[in-house]
Amino acid sequence: MHKHIKLPHIDAFGHYQFVTFRTNESIDEYVSKILNERNLKSSVRQYKIDTYLDG
Repeated sequence: MHKHIKLPHIDAFGHYQFVTFRTNESIDEYVSKILNERNLKSSVRQYKIDTYLDG
């Protein structure tokens, strides 16, 4: 069973929210390297990717 984790956000009436989707072709070599590291737990892998892309 997967634990449901809510995305950090603010619900404000009358304001827009957006989600950024990245296609496979838009990721760079660093992200590809992280995705291919088999010895990382998926949560650690996702954290590293999110930190890199948000930075």
